[in-house]
Amino acid sequence: MDENLRVNQQTLDYSKLKLSEQIKITSSFSKNFSNNALIQNKSLMFKYYDSSSINFRLVNKTVDYFHKIYSFFMNCSLALKKLTLFTGPLTADEELQEIQVFYCQRFAFSNRRYLLNHEDIKDSLPTILKSFDNNFAKFEKIIKGHLAKSFKDFFESTDFLQAARNLEMFHRNFFESEPELPENYESKKEELLNTLYESNSEELIEYFEDKINHKDNEVPLNKKLKELIGEIPVELKQELFNPSGGGVSNPINKFSKKITDTRNYYTHGTDISNYKAVIGNWEELYLTYIKMRCLTDILILKKLKVDKKIIINSIENKRGPYQRLFEHNNYLSIE
Repeated sequence: MDENLRVNQQTLDYSKLKLSEQIKITSSFSKNFSNNALIQNKSLMFKYYDSSSINFRLVNKTVDYFHKIYSFFMNCSLALKKLTLFTGPLTADEELQEIQVFYCQRFAFSNRRYLLNHEDIKDSLPTILKSFDNNFAKFEKIIKGHLAKSFKDFFESTDFLQAARNLEMFHRNFFESEPELPENYESKKEELLNTLYESNSEELIEYFEDKINHKDNEVPLNKKLKELIGEIPVELKQELFNPSGGGVSNPINKFSKKITDTRNYYTHGTDISNYKAVIGNWEELYLTYIKMRCLTDILILKKLKVDKKIIINSIENKRGPYQRLFEHNNYLSIE
């Protein structure tokens, strides 16, 4: 076996998976120093063994499953190179058939700042994959939106909106939270309905009845953000929201309010003066967006049952994706 090829065998409760990681490094040099180049090509190969009869749709679903989880770990949307299917012979005289499906897509540039290294989670990988499998339907759209940035090398307001949407989806999928209703809500509603019916006006009843009976079950974004932040490790909460050393409650409230007002401003397009806490500074908007991505990563890692110490180390890693976030904490303390 090539010395650059490392193979790790993982046995899961529901399948057998072999993961091969191959790194090919080439270099070129000419008299003109500017043409000196070091090119690194890195690829992951999965071999999935299943003796049962499967269809192509199920195969693609399996490919998508591993593509999403490893793209999340690598902090970029990985390129799918090809899919090779081996079909068993129908008769003793036939040979094993090989079918290759090639994926045509844009070239994926890696940001070179991985969220997790395989060495850090290799012992707990079966547990992580099992957690991902159990919650795949809830994770799928969140990770897809989270990785959409991988093909872009610039920042715009739509990225901020997508980050807010990802956090909202996470809360909706993993939290059981009820909206806060006014005191004596049911009795007050009955009083309003009785008054409406006493009017004997079909026009008024038709217009107001549904409005009075309607109860918005959607929790406000402001409250969702505070509940999400409450779930992350205390060490990271202090790092991200309390660089000055004071209490974290007030910075978290201000952070949540700023995201809510800024999201509403960019969504509805009304006058900026209608939103008291909107982020008007472009650099602060970008750094707040990075913090939102960081929060999403922490929440996903925790839900995947990654060890708390590994989560903290991966987020605080100076060579990780959030180096700039900790370097610019002064912008994010939300004065």
